[in-house]
Amino acid sequence: MYVATFLSSIYIDYSAHRTSTTLKVITSSRTNVMGPASTTVLMDTYSHWSMLNGTITLVKRS
Repeated sequence: MYVATFLSSIYIDYSAHRTSTTLKVITSSRTNVMGPASTTVLMDTYSHWSMLNGTITLVKRS
């Protein structure tokens, strides 16, 4: 439940990587967000995610 709660509070900045296979994820405290990310969509669409320099990068399933 910790992961679900954590992911549900994350926002995705789609404009940063429109044509990329990765999406930059930013929290609700940042600006220019499209909206809250769905936990189910995240789990179904992305194979894994990693934390680097305070931002989370989700890697799309191939």
